[in-house]
Amino acid sequence: MVIEMVEIDWAKVTEYQKNLEEYEDGKRRKRIQPFNPDALLQKASKVYTLETDDYGTIRYGMITQKEWLRLHKIEDKNEQTLQILFETLKKGNPDIKLDDIRQWPFIDVANILKLLFGEGSPFFQMTKQSTNGLQTPATFKGSDT
Repeated sequence: MVIEMVEIDWAKVTEYQKNLEEYEDGKRRKRIQPFNPDALLQKASKVYTLETDDYGTIRYGMITQKEWLRLHKIEDKNEQTLQILFETLKKGNPDIKLDDIRQWPFIDVANILKLLFGEGSPFFQMTKQSTNGLQTPATFKGSDT
């Protein structure tokens, strides 16, 4: 067995360490930004899209705190869920009617709810806590429409 001795280029090691520290510091600065209430207002007014295999592009919006307080008062949880789905989809589809959703096959309503609110969905990822607060997923797109 032959062991070959390799000389370590300490200048390169130091350079790599410096580059790594600069990279990590840049990521940290980008991640830690001041609170911006206006950004939350913009987020609430955006229309988002979710690309799906079965339903095509689903356009939707986020429910505001004011809307949630109204919807939360609905005692029948099934009705509340339909209303939440309706309000969410209405933001991206202004012509949609609650009665139309009531006529959809149950399996499709359940699938769309799962796509929008289930584990791995945009809303699920947005509410997932991290040590730095709420994280916004990169799996959906917002538009100004």
